[in-house]
Amino acid sequence: MGKIINLLVVLLSLVLPVSGCAASPNVEQTVWILESFADESVQVMSYGLTVPSATLSDGEVWGVLGVNSFSGEYELSGDDIRFSQLTSTEIAEDDEAAEQEALFLSALQAAAHVEVEDQMLLILHSADTVLIRFSEAVEG
Repeated sequence: MGKIINLLVVLLSLVLPVSGCAASPNVEQTVWILESFADESVQVMSYGLTVPSATLSDGEVWGVLGVNSFSGEYELSGDDIRFSQLTSTEIAEDDEAAEQEALFLSALQAAAHVEVEDQMLLILHSADTVLIRFSEAVEG
């Protein structure tokens, strides 16, 4: 799994600078790897060389849901965030992948707040409950 993440980081770093191991990474300009959903009984799965991830930059969000990729827009004001115009590719997938992708997109659509702590990005619902957790992709 570590080699897959490193490969993804190298590939994405050609397009977008990846932040280093800073104590407090920025929400934007960072590649975020999906770690878990609020319901931790749902296991995050990777497919081949694709690792579920998200990158936010200049009002645009994009990444990998599992099998499919996605893109959209976001507004960030302090720790408040809203995602919109989310679309994804429609490559055929198994039921587990489809479930993961639906959960991922639903969590982004329900997002109201973000928190960054210890190289983790937390996407929270308006009731401040964690919807999904990301870790910061790091080189090396």
